[in-house]
Amino acid sequence: MNAADLTTVPFHGATLVAVRGDTDATTLVAMKPVSEGMRLSWQPQHRKLLGHPVLSGCIINLMMQMPGDDQAREWVFLPLNRLNFWLATIHPNKVPDEGARAKIIEYQTECADALYQHFFAKSAQAKRSRAEEEARQRIIAQTRSVNAVAGLLAEVRRCMGARIAAEAAPALLQKVGVTLSGQIVPDPMLQPDFFETSGSPNTRPN
Repeated sequence: MNAADLTTVPFHGATLVAVRGDTDATTLVAMKPVSEGMRLSWQPQHRKLLGHPVLSGCIINLMMQMPGDDQAREWVFLPLNRLNFWLATIHPNKVPDEGARAKIIEYQTECADALYQHFFAKSAQAKRSRAEEEARQRIIAQTRSVNAVAGLLAEVRRCMGARIAAEAAPALLQKVGVTLSGQIVPDPMLQPDFFETSGSPNTRPN
């Protein structure tokens, strides 16, 4: 990997560095900039990472030339989906400096979410949009089916009477996956005959 593989993400006055993957499990976050962004010394945090029974197995060491550096060096990365885990191991109340405590809380509250949004917000929105469109198409298809049933019932009512139409309605609607108590009902603008009342001037004989 080289500097072209890196993405820098501004976050509350610091510059975080990451290598984008297909998911948050394969997106790698350089840990030293995160530590220093919280005003914490990196070496103690590195030692804590190496000694952690879970996080030590997630560490990935990469030779990278960071932006602004004149040579490649070995950097420690964690997968983005483990970043909040590591952040939670830092107790703000154990940090004497008030400014550092505020930074730690800020990072613990927002850091991983900000990185996730930077890399995946558009794809997540696209997935939501596709799901919403598929749901909309299902509703349209079901509504058309119900309106077709409404047209059929109007014809039954015209030829055989309102009682026969009423008796046939539940079974016909069930065929298109709707009960009489369902949210989707025939569209009265498309099938006015189905909704005629006995007092209407256009009422057809039963």
